[in-house]
Amino acid sequence: MIHFVYKVLPILLTVSLVGCGGGDSSITSTPTTTITEENQTFVAAEVSTNALQFTGNLLGSVALVAFGADEKAQQTLASQNVSLIVSDMPQIIRQNAQAVVPQALSDGIVVSITGNQNCAGGGTKKTVFDDKNGNQQWDVYETGTATLLNCTLQVIGGVTLNGVVNDEFLLDSLTTTTDKLTFKNLKISNSSAAAVELVSGTVVYSETITGNIQNLSLKSTDQFVTQNLTVKVTSPNQLANFILNEDVSFSQSAPNLNLKAISGNGVIDSDNINFKGAVKFDITTPIVVSVTEPVSVSAGQMVITGSGGTVLYVSFATPNTNSATLQLKKDGVNVGNPKVVSASGLLAGVSAAATAIQ
Repeated sequence: MIHFVYKVLPILLTVSLVGCGGGDSSITSTPTTTITEENQTFVAAEVSTNALQFTGNLLGSVALVAFGADEKAQQTLASQNVSLIVSDMPQIIRQNAQAVVPQALSDGIVVSITGNQNCAGGGTKKTVFDDKNGNQQWDVYETGTATLLNCTLQVIGGVTLNGVVNDEFLLDSLTTTTDKLTFKNLKISNSSAAAVELVSGTVVYSETITGNIQNLSLKSTDQFVTQNLTVKVTSPNQLANFILNEDVSFSQSAPNLNLKAISGNGVIDSDNINFKGAVKFDITTPIVVSVTEPVSVSAGQMVITGSGGTVLYVSFATPNTNSATLQLKKDGVNVGNPKVVSASGLLAGVSAAATAIQ
């Protein structure tokens, strides 16, 4: 996960929290987009950034490709890290959450009255949870709902949140925590004119931390399983929508915590002008990316399946760590020559988010 060093350093001696591996082969769909020589670079870029949807930077990558933003805009957009927001959402929701406990009155049963809480950077949030066991703590199998109104959070880049998030606490063990987050028009914005809105759908987020730093066995894995997650990205006079069904994991391991490995598969449905319809992706060899500037890739292979017998093979770290090679095939036969593209172009925003936190 991008914020691994930020979160783990304080707990190196007392490892806790959780995650699981990625790659749910049950994610299936019939591709509706034909991959061509003309659109292959864009398809590779959009799939790469969406495969990193919650381990990269949606605005800093997808929107840049979709809207053709310039380098200055990239720096602005990169401050909005959707993966960091989603992975921190359980903590954001639970802080100062108020238990809703039935109270027996003479005229029947009512629930306790709850009020709004002020957010650190302005605005308010109201979080209530069904305290089933009555201990005033948000425990496993309990569910809460947060309503955010212009809630600004300085700790994650000064973003402002508006909308509703439902959080089902599914698992808590010595190594793993799991939450099911359901979104309803959660808009994420900052001082720029661009924004991301998690319109609807769910993310099952798991974090796993095992081992310890002393014997170099420390490992952290974040897993994000999305189900019909509808995402709207807006920029001045521009709009793009995506529907994501993915199972993607990101891991960092000692001794080299500056590398992250991404694995998984999924289906991406897009309606923007450069890529309409659905494609499937499968990361067949984990993509190993640096978390420091400039972006470099030391390994990774991905297969993107389109309609009409088209398949795009993406080989990272070829011919060098700054590049990736695309080879399009139709019915098993090469279409055109291999195309070398910039790895940082495909994986824009990956290191930017880490740099902002360290």
